[in-house]
Amino acid sequence: MRNLPFISLPAHMIVFFAVPGFRKRFDRICSEKLSFKERQKELQVGSRLLLEDVSGKFLNVLKQFGPFGQGNREPLFCSSNLRLSGLPRLLQGKHVKFAVKDTSGRIHDVVAFGREDIYRELERGSRRTFSMVYSLEENEWNGRKNVQLKLKDMGFDE
Repeated sequence: MRNLPFISLPAHMIVFFAVPGFRKRFDRICSEKLSFKERQKELQVGSRLLLEDVSGKFLNVLKQFGPFGQGNREPLFCSSNLRLSGLPRLLQGKHVKFAVKDTSGRIHDVVAFGREDIYRELERGSRRTFSMVYSLEENEWNGRKNVQLKLKDMGFDE
């Protein structure tokens, strides 16, 4: 393996170059040296939220704090005691679309981009309650707008 010169850049400008095999080797070494828990991305949840509080009006207020990005993180919310409403759908082989309801019966659509890993788990655990962390976004389809939950992570209750 050849040595590459180091380039000094500010932290926010670091660019990863396409070094062949780097990602696979890095992931392998991390999985050997770190526990599963240590390898997990930490999410900073802003607040617990009941699904009955999720509305277009709430989303409009939230948008006033934008734009969201590196210096102004998108707010994340957590809801518990959720159940699957209907069956999950796998979109384009990599995204999952499903609906959840809470104890009040309120139902919301959820999209999980790039999370095909949870599709089978949702099918198997469709009767179990779970908690999830998500952000809110407006979804427009065929001229209709609704608030959609964008999944960041989830876990089934014991």
